[in-house]
Amino acid sequence: MNHIWLTGCFLFFINTLSAQDTDQTIEQTFNPEKARSIVEFIASDKLKGRDTPSEGLELAADYAAGFFENAGVHSAFGFENYRQPVRMVYKGQPEEIIIKYQGQIMSIPGNLVHLSGADPLINSKVIIYDPQSDNLENRELENKIIIVYINKSDQLNPRELNEQSRKIERMARDANSKGLIEVFDDNHPYWSRYYSYYSRSRIDLDQSDENNDDFHHVLVQDINSVIKTAVGMEPAGELSIEISGPREEQFVTNNIVGVVEGTDRILKNEFIVCSAHYDHVGIGKPDASGDSIYNGARDNAIGVMSLLMAAENIAKYPTKRSVLFILLTGEEKGLLGSKWFIRQSPLDLSKMVFCLNTDGGGYNDTTIATVIGKRRIVSNQIFDNACEANGLEVFDGTDDTQFLFNNSDNIIFSQKGIPSVTFSVGFRGMNEEIIKHYHQPSDETETLNFNYILKFAKSFGFSLREIANSDKRLFWKEEDEFYDTGKQLYQ
Repeated sequence: MNHIWLTGCFLFFINTLSAQDTDQTIEQTFNPEKARSIVEFIASDKLKGRDTPSEGLELAADYAAGFFENAGVHSAFGFENYRQPVRMVYKGQPEEIIIKYQGQIMSIPGNLVHLSGADPLINSKVIIYDPQSDNLENRELENKIIIVYINKSDQLNPRELNEQSRKIERMARDANSKGLIEVFDDNHPYWSRYYSYYSRSRIDLDQSDENNDDFHHVLVQDINSVIKTAVGMEPAGELSIEISGPREEQFVTNNIVGVVEGTDRILKNEFIVCSAHYDHVGIGKPDASGDSIYNGARDNAIGVMSLLMAAENIAKYPTKRSVLFILLTGEEKGLLGSKWFIRQSPLDLSKMVFCLNTDGGGYNDTTIATVIGKRRIVSNQIFDNACEANGLEVFDGTDDTQFLFNNSDNIIFSQKGIPSVTFSVGFRGMNEEIIKHYHQPSDETETLNFNYILKFAKSFGFSLREIANSDKRLFWKEEDEFYDTGKQLYQ
């Protein structure tokens, strides 16, 4: 018993010394005036909300690349001036979309939107899937078109509908299905919202020089229940989707990528990814004061500042593992920068052993930092120690806020098995204090509590140092959905 007690005391003493050393190292570079100046520039009116694409986004990219260079963070992988070009495309709706079942037209103009699919015509057998009672994983999905009836009686809110849609699409694509059609009730309360949002021109990754995406994803309003009546629940016939005249315009934006090599002869071959998106939503509807610039101080100038200051710190005091710093473009357009980085990664994914992402929509508690995903990994108290060293507590979110794990760039790394969390300014739930600034012109530097913001940034930098210096990797808990994928990645 005494031996165990002494061992515990020794480990506590060693961990305490390590935390003190990290805290002192963080204090050397996390300057409050510099922190404020970074946020003020990134969230300034001059950058006009950093839409993707825009001149303001390019100014932010120039600023970040210059900061990396001055801090001693190296450009890598042959990228010119820290820039990884990300090819994107404006996509409008096709001129015409026709759905037929056994030769009978099921759709009319104005009641459907086309989300993906390059092949102008597909024809296939149909499977009806009920997410409330069925298990899609047990079905034969290859070369089939999946139909999901979105019923008003299911009482799913938009967030739940989006999560359901993403999950079904992912399973369908993995099973080499031909497509997914989500059929909304004629009187479904959210159809008009979906149609208004998805029928607009949108931005996506440009895959014109890769294999065409032939998985068709369509949303359709079932006027007078024509589809449900004709197709039913056990269809025997074939369904076709035909599109014509899609409108596209290509352009390029950039991820800003820097690296600091690790000091340990072996561990330097492992990379900790430190990420934050630097785009926002640009110029929009004016508020009551006439302000139409959506500055994005909280979302995500704070994150940009935290990453840049952490990069400066690690460039001056390198860690055992190498650290890959990525400022991501197009997050607000659908996590496009992170998707591109993973698809076109210049580094083998198995060498990326953790992703520490920072993002946020706002804060309502200045005594905490919220780490979404902490509960999913064996964290070894790193985040608790980091926050405690800066007078904060760590909070891993409520059950109701865990959906946010899927809403930032960390999820793109997670889906490949790379353990990840999103380190966010402190919130215990979504309330009016969050909503009043989220994607609003009022999200400006003048509304921030910089005493708290600096504590948050230091906690983030502290966490990054501890993860990059840890003798043991952080990894998924065995019960997590990404545990098996991670095991395969690193085997």
